[in-house]
Amino acid sequence: MNYARIIAAAWELTKQTPKLTRLIFIPAFVSVVAYTARIGWQVWMYASEFGFLGARFSYSMIGDFFSLLVEKSLVLWFVNLLIVVILFTFILPSWVNSTLYLGVQEKLETGKEGNLRKHLIDASAHFWPLFRMHAVLAPFAFMSILLWSLTLFRFVHTMVNPQLLLTIILVYLLLCLIVMLFCIFSPLFIVYRNMDVRESISASIRLVWIRFEQVAAMLLLMLLVHLRIFLNAAVVFALPVLLVVYVGPAAQGLVLAIALVLGLILIGMVAWVTALVEVFQANVWMLLWRRLMVLESLN
Repeated sequence: MNYARIIAAAWELTKQTPKLTRLIFIPAFVSVVAYTARIGWQVWMYASEFGFLGARFSYSMIGDFFSLLVEKSLVLWFVNLLIVVILFTFILPSWVNSTLYLGVQEKLETGKEGNLRKHLIDASAHFWPLFRMHAVLAPFAFMSILLWSLTLFRFVHTMVNPQLLLTIILVYLLLCLIVMLFCIFSPLFIVYRNMDVRESISASIRLVWIRFEQVAAMLLLMLLVHLRIFLNAAVVFALPVLLVVYVGPAAQGLVLAIALVLGLILIGMVAWVTALVEVFQANVWMLLWRRLMVLESLN
């Protein structure tokens, strides 16, 4: 199979569907902010745990944070922000993904990008199955499990054998990759073949089992893309922090303002790249799926 041709076709399709990229941008922006915050939290907690910071973390700091919110009358803003993050993290992805697949399908079949509003309305028919599928597969979401594993290791590494704990974490992460591999086509079967969750997962497992080498090779390429996004989020966190640390307390107000503006610009840039990658990735898997389905029909 010519992977280079599929990737080139997917990128060309991505460039021809700018409406879909703009649709993905806002969820991508929220996602980048959330991942940047989680990465920053892990870095700060590990630095505190292993003595890289002058002061160790204590749970009283969380109480101080909420006291500050109450004192500054920011509780309502914080609750609204939390609702937006939950909405964009757990609810909207299913709808947006369905819209993305429908938009790409119309582009391939008609050569036109189509009406985005119509795709959003049509995507509502696939929202619930996709939402249930994401809920079923949530315990095997690789990036989320990786970040939760870092938290688990930090809390219990002094109570159990660290090597045993690390082995268990690595084995479970490997299991997550296997589940992700075999269920990679489930959304496509839901949107394009109107299957339910169980049928889509079964169909995806069967197709991947038959065409394992082709799918595994493409997954490795896509993992490199996800690693790039992870590193981008780390850079978004690191650059403003390093700026503040380097300058120190002198002119701290100005430096914090510059760091905030720099962080927002970097988050916006990474969010746009993430949106492009999301559309590109969907195109890659959709084109590969169509190619494999053709091969199966010929057999």
